[in-house]
Amino acid sequence: MGPTIEGASVNHNGELFAVNKTHFLSLKTGTSDPKNPTLTGSGDKSSHFAASRFTRSQEVLIGDAVAHAIWQRDYNGTLKRRHWNGRFAKRGGYTPFLTNDKLLQPNDFTINRAETYLYISGMNYTATTQAGEHGDVWFYNIEKGVYKQVPKDVMRNAGIHRCNGIDLSPDDKHLYVTSAQNVNDVVTNTKIYRFTIDPATGEPKNPTTEVDLYQVLANAGVKARERGMDPDGMRMDVAGNLFITLNAIPGVLRWNTMVPGDATYIPLATVAAPSNLEFGGDDGKTLYIVGRCQDPKTACVDAYKHDKPGRAITNLLTMETANLGVLLEGEKSEANPKCTNH
Repeated sequence: MGPTIEGASVNHNGELFAVNKTHFLSLKTGTSDPKNPTLTGSGDKSSHFAASRFTRSQEVLIGDAVAHAIWQRDYNGTLKRRHWNGRFAKRGGYTPFLTNDKLLQPNDFTINRAETYLYISGMNYTATTQAGEHGDVWFYNIEKGVYKQVPKDVMRNAGIHRCNGIDLSPDDKHLYVTSAQNVNDVVTNTKIYRFTIDPATGEPKNPTTEVDLYQVLANAGVKARERGMDPDGMRMDVAGNLFITLNAIPGVLRWNTMVPGDATYIPLATVAAPSNLEFGGDDGKTLYIVGRCQDPKTACVDAYKHDKPGRAITNLLTMETANLGVLLEGEKSEANPKCTNH
């Protein structure tokens, strides 16, 4: 997978997948099995994969930061061989799910439980950022095929800069988004913002600061500011615990959104620069963290055993009655996954 490993996701079996710049791959097999096809990008400057999600109704979705697109992929069924603007080579099948050159990227995205709304984050990395200009949040009405940007003045007034990690609360009432501010190419401020979701329209509104990451980590004895920590991927469990990758630091922060101030710093064994994470495994309670190893050319995966399943895999299994029963009963897996290099 190499140093650009990102976009962790799991299928309904809890098996881990991820993207790098050019591929969406299973980390169980490490290959592009023709019987279980994966998406392959062009490898040129027109494409750079950054995110992935399995869904019940929309197949597999792959975020492409450079193409300003989200690609749709039928993972287990018939290949779709439709091309879009010649941006990819004639290998495999894919369909443009959403394309919009006004998107800054997308960097990451999340979907609500009903799979009616998609929320997208993005950034433009510059030496000195401006709130409302160098980070964006969009929401997409899947049924109507209509997307809308959170107004720039809303972002500006809230002080939101570069946006990366994004996820919804378990009840879909709130959206959480990372923000990082640059001054002269130094990260000076990192926060998590919480938006309230309008139940009638799905629009995220009224952003407020949820977490001042530098302050919380300093209280935990972690020198995040000194190391230039930049928050990356985020994932939520079913109890409202938000897990945040701390890029540039080998660690993850667990933040309880139901009891603000309840936080835990989780050190990582092999991942030196975590980029993304997702819950999976037999019971949905294993948090997989992906990122660069100490060797900057190599990708690593760490596993953290949690006591609650993830929001995404629980939603994925909503219509999978048998699997959902196993998940909610909390049956233990045979063994805890070990940290592995890829």
